[in-house]
Amino acid sequence: GSSYSLMTYSVIKTIRKSGTTLPIEVLIPTEEEAVTDADFCKLIENENAKCIYLSRIFSEDLLAKNQFKGFQYKSLALFASSFENVLLLDADDYPLKNLDTIFEHTIFKKNGLILWPDFWRRTTHPFFYESANAKIDLTKKVRNGLDAVSNLADSIKDQDSNNIPFHDFAGAIPDPSSETGQMMINKKLHWKTLLLSLYYNIYGPNVYYHLMTQYSSGQGDKETFIAAAHLLKLPYYQIFSSAS
Repeated sequence: GSSYSLMTYSVIKTIRKSGTTLPIEVLIPTEEEAVTDADFCKLIENENAKCIYLSRIFSEDLLAKNQFKGFQYKSLALFASSFENVLLLDADDYPLKNLDTIFEHTIFKKNGLILWPDFWRRTTHPFFYESANAKIDLTKKVRNGLDAVSNLADSIKDQDSNNIPFHDFAGAIPDPSSETGQMMINKKLHWKTLLLSLYYNIYGPNVYYHLMTQYSSGQGDKETFIAAAHLLKLPYYQIFSSAS
């Protein structure tokens, strides 16, 4: 919507230039923006793309009661999309390769949820797990944080248990933090993830964004999807290297 529509059009043109033929849907959050972006929505029809409107899918009462803003729209966009398999992109996220076969990848078929890492370490507060009745085993280290090369057994042997990063313990969401500028999800497999992440986003600005990120850089919806899948014990895969 509004200024983001120009950015989105640039992304769509880049996607089509790469040879990607997959259909595209663009979320328009408000009815006011639907009017403003009428010409834009007409223009992108030539690119096998169309606008979808929150105000025409969800009830007026729901939207008014919860007053969705910014980051919260991503969760609603996934519900509003007509696709079962979705690559969710921010309006400033430019894929540089042909995407036609991405949903055929073995990792996606196995997990149904693929995320990319953010720039920062994970800072999810331990109380988040406590509030979800999720148990963290503080006696069992299962990873070396960002170090995927060193031998885990040697790391455990040489490390003081009091100095082990919290998210290296069994039951915790792994480092690094997540980023949702791009995300792949199978909605059929992860419908429970979508429901729980919507809950986290509805109450995100006042509660869950703070618990998941503790006011650190990049705070917003970005941890809600991986957290939901993790607590529901549904499969997910976070790519280790950052997107470029």
